[in-house]
Amino acid sequence: MNRKTFAALTVVLCVIYAAFRIWRLTDACLWFDEIFSIHAAEMTWSAMFPFIGNDLIHPPFFYVLLKIWIGLTGDSVLAVRSFSVFFSLAALFPFFKLCRQLKLSDSATLFAFFLFAVNGSLIKYSQEVRMYSVLLFLSVLSLWLFARYLNVGKGIWFLAGVNILLVHTQYFGWFVVGSEVLILTILQRVKIGQMMIMFGITLASAIPWSVYVFSNSSLAADAAQNLGWAEKPGLVLLTLFLFNLTEPFYFQVSNADIFTIWQISIPILIVSLTAILLYLADWKTRSENDRNGFLFLSIMILLPIISAFAASWILPFSIWGSRHLIIVFVPAAILLSKCIFEVKLRKAGPAVAVLMIIFSGAAFVVKLRSQNETPIWCAWEQFANEIQIDDQPKTIVVFEDLVAYQTWFAVRKRNDLRVVKLQKVEGAREDSAYFLPRGFDEVQRKDGSNLDLNSFYIAFRGKTAEDLSFRDYLLDEKFKIEKISEFHTGGSQAFLLKAERTDP
Repeated sequence: MNRKTFAALTVVLCVIYAAFRIWRLTDACLWFDEIFSIHAAEMTWSAMFPFIGNDLIHPPFFYVLLKIWIGLTGDSVLAVRSFSVFFSLAALFPFFKLCRQLKLSDSATLFAFFLFAVNGSLIKYSQEVRMYSVLLFLSVLSLWLFARYLNVGKGIWFLAGVNILLVHTQYFGWFVVGSEVLILTILQRVKIGQMMIMFGITLASAIPWSVYVFSNSSLAADAAQNLGWAEKPGLVLLTLFLFNLTEPFYFQVSNADIFTIWQISIPILIVSLTAILLYLADWKTRSENDRNGFLFLSIMILLPIISAFAASWILPFSIWGSRHLIIVFVPAAILLSKCIFEVKLRKAGPAVAVLMIIFSGAAFVVKLRSQNETPIWCAWEQFANEIQIDDQPKTIVVFEDLVAYQTWFAVRKRNDLRVVKLQKVEGAREDSAYFLPRGFDEVQRKDGSNLDLNSFYIAFRGKTAEDLSFRDYLLDEKFKIEKISEFHTGGSQAFLLKAERTDP
C-alpha cells in the first residue's frame, strides 16, 4: 500500500472514529456515576480530595482533569461528555505510534484502527463522564512508550511519568504496569534494573494516596458497599466479555437489554478465534520479531484478564467489569488484525477483513434502526424541572438513594427546593448498588414513621401512580394525594405526586 492511499484511508477512518463518538452524545441525561464525577469536580480543591477518598475505589487524577475541564467549558451535558470524547480522540496518536513500534503492516494497522473505531464498548465509554476514556488514553500511551523502550532503549522516564498518571486514574492501571514488567522479564531481561526502578517510582508515588484512603475508611465494609453489585466472573460473564472485545457498535447497557446481537457477534467471534488459531499453527516458521510482537500483545491482554478474574474469586468481593478492562481492548484489536493479515494463507487476510467489515456494517444498520429510548433515570430531572419557583411545596420526598442523588443533582443550583430521603419505609424498593456518597449531607434523611411535613412532592418508581409503598401511611395520616406528572419508558414508569395533609 502506497503512502498516499494509507494516509487517505487513515483520514477517512479518523472521521468515522470521531463521528461514532459524537453521535447521540447528548441524547440521554447524566447517569448516577456521571453525576458523582461532576459533583466531585465542582467542589473546591480542599473539599474534593476527601470526597473522592471517601469513595475509596478510585484515585484522584481523573477528577483533577475533569475539574479543570469544567472550569474552562462549563457543566452542560455536551461540555462534560466532550471531556471523554477528547481523550478517546487523543488515544489515536499513541495508537498509531504503537502499531509502528510493533512493525504492523499498513493493512494490519488500518484494520486494527477499524476494529478500534467500531467497538461498541469503546464507543460507549468514550461518551461517559467517567475515568475510562482517560484510562484508555494513558494505557495506550504507556504501551507505546514501553514498546519504544524495548526497541530503542529510550524514554524510560517518560514511561514512568505516564504510568504514575495511569495508576492515579484507575487502579486497573497497575495491570498495565505489571504486564510491562513481565514482558521485559521475558524478552529483554538485561533492562530489568531500569524497569524495576520505574516500577519502584510508580509504587512510591501511590503511597500517599493509599495511606490517605486507608486512614479515612473502614476498608472491608466500604469496599463491599462500593463493589457489592459486581458478580464473580463465571462462564456467562467471560462470554459477555469476549463479545464486548469484538462486537461492533452494540453494548448491553442494562439487564433489560439483550445479551448480544447473536447473528453478528457469533460469526465475528468465530472468525476472530479461527484467525488466531491459524496464526499459531505456523508459530515455528515465524520470525523472532513476529513471535515477540504476538507475545507482547498476548501478555497485555491475558495478564489483566487473568489477574482480575483471580482477584475477583480470592477477594471477598468481585472487581470484575468490562469497563475496568478497557486497558486490553486496543491490544486485542491489534492482535486480531495482526493474526488476520499475517496468516500464511494467500489472500485470506483481506477476505476475512472484508467479511468482518460487512458484519460491522450490518451491526451499524441495526444500531441506526434502534430506538434511542430515554432512560428511566431521566425522570427525576424532568420532574425537578417541572416544579416552578413559585410552586408549593418546597420539598421532594423520595425512597431510594439512587433517586435522591439524581434529584438532588437536578435541583442543586436552586435554593427553593430540598430533597428528603425517607428511611425505614416498609416495602420501599432500594438498589444497594447505588448509595448516597459518604460524607454527603445535602439530602436530608428522615424516618418514614415520623414524617413532620404538611405538604410535599413524592418522586418514585412504580407500575402505576397507586403503586406506592408509603401510600397506606399517607392515607392513614389523612393526606390528599394528587398526581402531578408521570414518565414512561420501555417497561418502566416514574411518577411525581403531591401530598397535602388534610388535618394539620
